Amino acid sequence: MNVTMMEPMLPEEAALRSLEDAALELAESASGLAKRVHPILQRSVGDLVRSMNCYYSNLIEGHNTHPRDIERALAHDFSSEPKKRDFQLEAVAHIHAQKLIDEGHDPTVWPASAAYAHWLHRQFCEHLPADMLWVENQASGERHEVVPGQLRRVDVTVGRHVPPPHECVPRFLARFDQAYTSPSLRA
Repeated sequence: MNVTMMEPMLPEEAALRSLEDAALELAESASGLAKRVHPILQRSVGDLVRSMNCYYSNLIEGHNTHPRDIERALAHDFSSEPKKRDFQLEAVAHIHAQKLIDEGHDPTVWPASAAYAHWLHRQFCEHLPADMLWVENQASGERHEVVPGQLRRVDVTVGRHVPPPHECVPRFLARFDQAYTSPSLRA
């Protein structure tokens, strides 16, 4: 599998300039808004957005954890139904990892890097219930352990998504690092 399947990694030069201008304008507007919002309200909005992002992200993977159940999990009120409880614990792990980032407790490595992705995977997986640290090959029925912070050693399917074969992932991550560690992106 060729890493060029990921291209284009970056927009063309002309489009990049207009995107940089739009990003700067958005950052300035957001900063101006943040200055006008009370810190308590900022934290409340942050909590709400983390829960909303968690809900939709997990729903994409077929894990329908209702927002009410996410809020209950955050209050340590878990379902007695094992599968529902696992999804609640997954939501807590998701929100925990996002909160680490939001509060500046993430590593000082470049966020658009394989090293950051490994850190994020470890933070998320270390808080998952043990039952969720296994993937099953749908064709063979074999189960394989997910190791927090490490690349997978088997091919998987996530919902209807079939990601690249496991032996290709290091090459894809190397291309990701190459594209996104450009000095112009860090400026």
